[in-house]
Amino acid sequence: MKQLLFAILTCGLLCACTAENDNSATNTQGSSGEGASISGELEAGCGMCVYQMAGVNGCKLAVKVGDKPLLVEGFQPKQMWYCQGAKKCDVEGKVEGDKFLATKVEPK
Repeated sequence: MKQLLFAILTCGLLCACTAENDNSATNTQGSSGEGASISGELEAGCGMCVYQMAGVNGCKLAVKVGDKPLLVEGFQPKQMWYCQGAKKCDVEGKVEGDKFLATKVEPK
C-alpha cells in the first residue's frame, strides 16, 4: 500500500513540475523556423546587455525563441526595461531569418 501511495504522489509531482515549466507560446507552424507565427509567453531582454549577442552594438530588444535570442523588429517598447534583465512577456509576431517581426511585446 505504501508503494502504491508513493507511486501516485511521485507521478503527481512530476506532472505538476512538467506543467510549471511549459512554454506557453503557441507556434502556428509547428517550428521556430522561417515565417513561423508565434503568440504567447516568451522571455525578452536586451540583445547586448542580457544575451550578449554577437554583432549587436547598443541596446536592442530581443526575444528568446527556443534557446536562441532573436532581435525584435517592427516594435519599439515605450520604456527601456529590457536592459535590466530578461522578463517573461506576452508576444505576437513571426520569425523571419534571424529576426523576430513583432506586433506585440508586453512585459508581465
